[in-house]
Amino acid sequence: MGDPATSMYYTFSTIAQVLAAFLALSGVFVIFKIQYFKKAMLFQANEFFQIIVSVNNKKGFVLGSNAKKVDPLRSMIESESIKGIHKEMHNLFKDTDLVIGHNSEFLSERISVFKKINNNRKFILGLTIISLIVGVLTIMGSIYILSTVHKEICISNDWIYRGGFTGTGTSIILMVWAIIISLKEKKLI
Repeated sequence: MGDPATSMYYTFSTIAQVLAAFLALSGVFVIFKIQYFKKAMLFQANEFFQIIVSVNNKKGFVLGSNAKKVDPLRSMIESESIKGIHKEMHNLFKDTDLVIGHNSEFLSERISVFKKINNNRKFILGLTIISLIVGVLTIMGSIYILSTVHKEICISNDWIYRGGFTGTGTSIILMVWAIIISLKEKKLI
């Protein structure tokens, strides 16, 4: 049988390398999906904004004093502030001077779609954060074990291998889940 220290060294150096590569790979997929969600939410907010402005213009209002009510949403859209956009959409929807008749259903749908997209975005972000934390902790554990391999401290302990493989497996499963969700096309409306 081979030297246990050498076996541990190669096992845990491989774990650290594989997890680092997998974290980077999953990050690419997640970043693109988050950007896609952000564009879709900005589109919904812009539709909401355009309907409020165009309906009020058709009714003979040139927004006038209502322009001050709409300006915060415009600036939130321009700054791409997701939290601010959502808040302003709700505020404007509650304003009966701006929301006229049949448009309330369309505007409500825009808010609903915005919220659905945002929930999907938050889920993928949460999953990614958890997988990153588990991955980084496993990498740090592997690096610590690599530093103690030749010191006869705990070479015979089987739990070290189990911990390394459990952390690696958990992190990879979470990352694969985030990648699959990122690649999956969801109907947003």
